[in-house]
Amino acid sequence: MQRAVFEADNPSYAGVMTLTWRLAAAGDGTEVTVTATGVPPGVDRAVHEAAIASSPAHLASYAETAD
Repeated sequence: MQRAVFEADNPSYAGVMTLTWRLAAAGDGTEVTVTATGVPPGVDRAVHEAAIASSPAHLASYAETAD
C-alpha cells in the first residue's frame, strides 16, 4: 500500500490517495491489480485511470531490464 499526499491551493486537487497493489499468479505470469482510493475529486477520472493502467507496464519494463 502506498499513500500519496497532494497539496494544492485548490481543495479539489488536495488530499491523500491510497494505492493498493495486489499480485496474483496467472499462468506463467503475474496479474497485477492496482486500486486507488481517496483520489482528489478534481483529478480527471479518465486521465487518472490511464496513468494507473500504465504503472504495471512500467513495472514490467523495469523488471525485465533489472537483471
